[in-house]
Amino acid sequence: MFGALSQKIITGFISLSMMLFSSYEGNEPRFADTDVSLIENNIFIQTRLENAFENDFERIFQLGKAIDIRFKIEVSSEEDLLFSETFFHTVNYDPLESAYFLELQERKETMVISSWQKLIKEISKIEFLHRLEKKKSLKINIEASLPAIQFNDEKAHDLMMLWKFKTPKKMIIIQEINET
Repeated sequence: MFGALSQKIITGFISLSMMLFSSYEGNEPRFADTDVSLIENNIFIQTRLENAFENDFERIFQLGKAIDIRFKIEVSSEEDLLFSETFFHTVNYDPLESAYFLELQERKETMVISSWQKLIKEISKIEFLHRLEKKKSLKINIEASLPAIQFNDEKAHDLMMLWKFKTPKKMIIIQEINET
């Protein structure tokens, strides 16, 4: 019952937003300052996505459809790509428990959150650890994106509309990493 109702509500909501796009104010997400550390042959990258989940996201998340926020991190040294990794922060709302279930793939962590503000804090935070043998200059690219969602046989709706179809990106160049 909740599934059918949520499908109709979200489809109507997104369709209405798209029709009124000229007056709709989307979010302008960006990455905050980024901390990068090299710890015992591992690189640790910490940042957060700001201004990403204001406006209509609370209502969209509460419709009960699992939504994956995609993050991609690429690290290169000179001309060589050292690694590229994509991971997700998945939000699913349970209206019976009035709680958000959040899976943070890069941290291998799942949590149950009842507060909207706590959800935004956790979903926006990136704490990424990866093995890294090379310790010379590095170029780090980080980006985030939202999925298109679809209910049953209906047309897919691109949630990037809520970010004005702009992918937040951050590039960090490090000439020398201090080991911790």
